[in-house]
Amino acid sequence: MKTCLPPIGSFEEGQVLFVGTNPRCDPSKNDEIFYRYALRSFDNFLQFSKDGKYKDLMGNERFLFDDPHYNIHQACLATISGSWKLGDRSSVAELFMCGSKDANVFYMGYNLYKKYDLALYICAQEYLNRYIKLVKPKIIVSYGWVAMQWFQVKFAEELRENMSSLYNGVPRKYEGHSTRDTIEKLHGRFSQITFKGEHESTLILSLHPNARNFKFKQEELLKTFHFVARSVGF
Repeated sequence: MKTCLPPIGSFEEGQVLFVGTNPRCDPSKNDEIFYRYALRSFDNFLQFSKDGKYKDLMGNERFLFDDPHYNIHQACLATISGSWKLGDRSSVAELFMCGSKDANVFYMGYNLYKKYDLALYICAQEYLNRYIKLVKPKIIVSYGWVAMQWFQVKFAEELRENMSSLYNGVPRKYEGHSTRDTIEKLHGRFSQITFKGEHESTLILSLHPNARNFKFKQEELLKTFHFVARSVGF
């Protein structure tokens, strides 16, 4: 549990929620510093989860969302307003709460990419579910193939019925296989989903920001986000 992180950002209902695979933990990039700060006490953990601020080893205040990793999250919000900052009516959560250096951990022992079973997603089923019920996001942006699979399994019927893509700014029903296609094919697609009848969200699927071809496809994500955000009232 030394690298366990909470969702970070606003607890406001009706927000934008960005979902990744799991927190990064690369000692070469001093990632351990914000883990140490957040897990030092309950007060630190709660404060860090609200504002993403922490202190480095010299006591200097840092802000997690200043990391370039979150540039695309901020760019999505900027399609609606340049003053909309990540953490305001928005938050970042992970499918799995414990950190790792890279996604290779999800390839170990078996190919998770071919395993469509909610039993493999214990952390998401227990904790991410609970957080989503708390903040009731209007929009969920899912990054990467691991997070995508959880949504594919959990909302299979709705994705088959509702998955859409933009064509010249106009939504059209997705003609592919919304619950089996790869993230490369589903990047920029979106669908309405319902959490046990309690609230509706619009799910947007995206390549992971670290994917090799993401920079060539990020504009598609931004256009989809802008369309969806306007459609749900942002």
